[in-house]
Amino acid sequence: MVRKWFCRRSLRGKMIASFCVLWILIGCIFLLFCKQTITDIQRENIRYMTQLNENINTLLTTILTSADQLKSIQMYDEKYKSILRENNRELPIHQRWENIRYMERAMKHAVEFNPNIIRATIIAEDETYSTLGYVSDEYRSRIVDIAEKTQLDSIGKTVYLEVFEEEIDLLKYGVVTMLSYLYDYSTKRCLGLLAVDINFSTICEVLDDGAKKADSTGIAVLNDHGLIYQSPSSKMSLNDDPESLERFRNQTRNFLMGNDTFQRIKIDQGYYLLTAIQNDTSGWSIIQYQSENALYENAFNSMRDILYLMIGLAVVFLVVSYLLAYFISQPLKVIDDTISKSKNGHLELIPDNTATYENDVGRLIQNYNEMVICINESKEKEIASEIAKQKLRMQMLRYQINPHFLYNTLNTIHSIGCIEGIDSVCQVAGSLSRIMRYNVKGGEIVQVSQELQNARDYLAIQMIRFQDMFTVEFFVQEGLESMSMLKFLLQPMLENAINHGLKNVRTGGKIGINVFSEKDDLKIVIWDNGNQMSEQDVTYWNHILESENASYVPGDEFDEAEWETIGLRNVNARIKGFYGPDYGVHIEKKNGNTEVYLDLKRIDSERS
Repeated sequence: MVRKWFCRRSLRGKMIASFCVLWILIGCIFLLFCKQTITDIQRENIRYMTQLNENINTLLTTILTSADQLKSIQMYDEKYKSILRENNRELPIHQRWENIRYMERAMKHAVEFNPNIIRATIIAEDETYSTLGYVSDEYRSRIVDIAEKTQLDSIGKTVYLEVFEEEIDLLKYGVVTMLSYLYDYSTKRCLGLLAVDINFSTICEVLDDGAKKADSTGIAVLNDHGLIYQSPSSKMSLNDDPESLERFRNQTRNFLMGNDTFQRIKIDQGYYLLTAIQNDTSGWSIIQYQSENALYENAFNSMRDILYLMIGLAVVFLVVSYLLAYFISQPLKVIDDTISKSKNGHLELIPDNTATYENDVGRLIQNYNEMVICINESKEKEIASEIAKQKLRMQMLRYQINPHFLYNTLNTIHSIGCIEGIDSVCQVAGSLSRIMRYNVKGGEIVQVSQELQNARDYLAIQMIRFQDMFTVEFFVQEGLESMSMLKFLLQPMLENAINHGLKNVRTGGKIGINVFSEKDDLKIVIWDNGNQMSEQDVTYWNHILESENASYVPGDEFDEAEWETIGLRNVNARIKGFYGPDYGVHIEKKNGNTEVYLDLKRIDSERS
């Protein structure tokens, strides 16, 4: 299909089409390059974000796990453990204070090299110990309530609380409190509740430093209760929109449960690339998200510049290609136009001004003109004889009537005269008389009404012959009966419909004649419901009818097969010979009916 279309184009069209195809291929390659570039940028950014997440997770784990060292004091300090075992309130006051001071010194020693810990507190049944020496009742009650609600019943289980604002030594701190029960593993007894307050600003420094390294990436930290941290440089504020925060948490949870390296999410009006890691120590989720607009902005700017350059080059090359094609094809177009004008049978000479081309084209023009002169001279000699031959051929086509029709008609008259009586004989004889008179009277052009009357007479005879085997329907568009048309076109088509279309029909057969106008043409449709012709037959006969020219004349001797199709082919040949090659006969299958179309040029009676 494409090859046929390309071959039909002019030289100019082929050159321009080739140029367009070339630039379409270049454009496709450019799009593939853009896609691969975006994929590489995305892959590299996700790799960097994942690595940064792992580094932040390692630092955060180091900070958080440093608070666990207070739990290990009891492993090597027996006095520390014995003080927690005893009921301190039952001891003498000096012994009680001595135990408190010992516990405070031991706890301070354990955290003195850890600047991240602001305060460490052990809440026992009878006493409270703190690295700062004093703990308010409000802090004690809050920590105990939280411990009970979090159900710290597992040995060695550690829980990290929400970020709280705490006033310690008249200074306010943001703290993350680690809670864990202290157990005596020998007696399986709980010795107290350990609460370690970690300076949240230290964790924020680690996260802020990670956000700076990530350039335009935002960092957020979530726990089971909500947002713990979001980088200050982030343009997206999750705390401002609870719905966005909840959607963000759900998407993070889905990502952590899956096996993808990243996830594309929509927040507010923008799209983000998300990657996350879960801190095993605290259970927090560390998330990095990158705006797609910010990620691809530089790449898009570069691609846009390249695209503009390609468009500019395409325009330049298109103009150059068009001008080049014009100068190459112009002399060939003159030759083509001259040859096209010669389709009417009279060959024309190419104008002399085009013969100035001193090249292959000039020689082609010269040789063509010499050939045209020779052809025109010989063609003039043949025109007279060809006209005479054509008139004779048309006359032969007109008078080719199936002798079987006349034979069968005469037998019908004889039989009806013997059996039915004078009325039927008169009807058949009258119809046959009008048919014979219509065929022999002069003139090739008749009115549509005359041709239709001849068809009615023919059908009247055939309906008596076949004993009402079929019915006939006529439809004539108003105003068309006075139009003029070529004579003797309907009867051969009706004969085909009866003898072939209704060949195997015994009852219920239908034949129709529809006459209507379409644009400036006259259309006549002869249809039957015999369903004798298949789709393959229709395709075959349309091909035959289209390929035959107006000069079709059957041979002097016909076989039976040729008699079956001679009417169809003769009518087609007569139409083409009179109206031109754009008119003729074609066949269609619609709703089980076989429809034969006669395409005629509309001729008014005055014009004829």
